[in-house]
Amino acid sequence: MASVSTVQRPKYVEESSDEFLRLWPHRFDFLYSPHPDPGKKPEWLTESRYPLSDRLIEQGSALYGVRFGPNTRYAMLDIDAGSPYHPRSDALALTRIGALHYRNL
Repeated sequence: MASVSTVQRPKYVEESSDEFLRLWPHRFDFLYSPHPDPGKKPEWLTESRYPLSDRLIEQGSALYGVRFGPNTRYAMLDIDAGSPYHPRSDALALTRIGALHYRNL
């Protein structure tokens, strides 16, 4: 009988005790861009040869973006200024959105 094994990528090396950085444990196939000039859009590139390290993020020499792994520990909202969920339109909208999360835990 043949056995099936799964290949797991190694975890990135934690170089910092920064709790914020620990929110993003999936550091493979990350995005990066040199800092654009004011008013210009970033020119995003993908790096898949190695995981993104805490050290690179902390150096701040580029912009970085990470992808979702099989499990996530965060959510991100993109709320524009004209949105009905923006605090200028509804001061309690974000509080209500957060309450939905806690009800579903």
